Amino acid sequence: MRNMLNMMQLCDSMFPAGLFSTSNGIESMYLAKDITSGVDLEEFCAAYLQNQVGPTDCTTAALAYKYTATHNIKELELLDQKITAIKTVQESRRAYRRSGIQTARCVANFIQNDTLKWYLQYVSDAGSGSHPVAIGVCCCAMNLEHMMAPLAVSYSFVTSSMGAALRLGMIHHLEAQSIMYSLQPNILQAAEYGYTSKDIWQFCPQAEIMQMAHERMDAKMFIT
Repeated sequence: MRNMLNMMQLCDSMFPAGLFSTSNGIESMYLAKDITSGVDLEEFCAAYLQNQVGPTDCTTAALAYKYTATHNIKELELLDQKITAIKTVQESRRAYRRSGIQTARCVANFIQNDTLKWYLQYVSDAGSGSHPVAIGVCCCAMNLEHMMAPLAVSYSFVTSSMGAALRLGMIHHLEAQSIMYSLQPNILQAAEYGYTSKDIWQFCPQAEIMQMAHERMDAKMFIT
């Protein structure tokens, strides 16, 4: 039960990770009329969970948890560098770094863990860092079960996407809850990548193109 409370705290909208300021490309897609309804939004989230969040972010979080548990600093450093290199969209890469640092700083404020302490120093010195890595490190430091790390990543992606869609006026609150409920199998499937595979890959070209377009927008509500 304590583990569940810890995960709820980590995924709560009050947690100061900065995910509320990201739209995962939804803002530019909405303005381009590529996503205009709840049905479109659900299809986008399902595809993104399958082709990016699961094989990249969830796998990264699970591996970060594993390396934290074994205090394998070298592998954790290499993992951080790899996930940073994979994020080819500059705007998203910077947002992932900011969210990761904020997550680690917040958890370090109330949890003492040697690897978490090292990670904070490392990202400050190297100018690196990523949210999925930070989630894996923090979940281990908070003594959550291993599978909670990738699950926290996939669930947080959906909640941040619903929040963005609500603020854009694309959907209403009841519709957002319905979509989140429908996406539960996709959230769980994405999380399973994290503890069944060490392969990290992603293939969401249309989403990445729209994220690049978002970088060139003169006025925007979100940082991605």
